[in-house]
Amino acid sequence: VLLVVDDDEGPRISLQMLLHEDYDVQLAPNGERALELAKEQPVDVALLDLRMQGMSGIETAEKLKALDPTIQLIILTAYESVETARQAIRLGACDYLPKPFDLPLVRAAVADAVERRKKILRLRALEEEIQQEKVQGQLARTKNEIYASILHDINGPLTVISGVTEMLYHDLPGITDLEVANLEEIKEQLANVARQANRCIELSRRYLSYMN
Repeated sequence: VLLVVDDDEGPRISLQMLLHEDYDVQLAPNGERALELAKEQPVDVALLDLRMQGMSGIETAEKLKALDPTIQLIILTAYESVETARQAIRLGACDYLPKPFDLPLVRAAVADAVERRKKILRLRALEEEIQQEKVQGQLARTKNEIYASILHDINGPLTVISGVTEMLYHDLPGITDLEVANLEEIKEQLANVARQANRCIELSRRYLSYMN
């Protein structure tokens, strides 16, 4: 979308006639209408007269850039001066065209501005893609750290379970007459196994909740 902002109807219509075959040209007679149009749809390039009644061209340009910093500004003015050129630079304008228009110059300036915005949008999309890859990489690293923590924390209880089970496996066949003391010791060891098993279950549930 090309947005032509000028309080003079003549330049607005002239630019629309010049550019409508190649671009979707929207016209705004003042800054307020320009901002309304920019909020309704994305604007690629705004051709903007600096001197307008009501909201000034400078204020309009600043507000358009605030809405979308990628909007390309082409400043139009019938009052060329060092000061207006300085204002155009400060506003981040990509071109500065005097009135009356040189038609080939206007076409070339608009084409350059459209291509410039395309490059900026492609660069932003690439930056977002890179950032997304970084986020995914960080998530993968975080998951790996969680898995490592799970293995580390569960290793202790599993070691106890393994040791107690092996001890019982070797000791029970040699016991022919279970005395009360032996029975109590076995119960205590089995209770320890149960505690460590429950500990493993608790750790697993805790880490699984972090992963969800």
